[in-house]
Amino acid sequence: MSRLLLAILGLILCLFRHSLTLAEGLSVLSLELNRRDPFAEVLEPVCQKEIQDEGSIISSWRLRGVIGQESERKGWIQVPSGEWLKVFLQVRLPVAHWQVKRIGYGTVLFSPSTSPELRCNSTQSIELNIRK
Repeated sequence: MSRLLLAILGLILCLFRHSLTLAEGLSVLSLELNRRDPFAEVLEPVCQKEIQDEGSIISSWRLRGVIGQESERKGWIQVPSGEWLKVFLQVRLPVAHWQVKRIGYGTVLFSPSTSPELRCNSTQSIELNIRK
């Protein structure tokens, strides 16, 4: 059954059981239609904007090198101001909502942090490659 039909049936049942007025019943219907899927991910608009803004910052960085063995690789990134960042898995970045997901040979992949306290998850990712 469609969601609307279920909501209308719920309204009729409430009116019948509790002798609600039509106005009260419409209020119940409105609440029923505005329910959200409890399993759907909720991203705050502010959070999405922060991810996007910080993603623009990461996109301005330049990967200059990658060193180390596969499990312990480190990337050297130069930011527009000329400063250098050494990045590796689990490093705290100067952008709060992003993390290093993978460091490959000549590439670093960033993804939004999955930290539960941020609750700001996204499927977006940014990959930096060494430019020659």
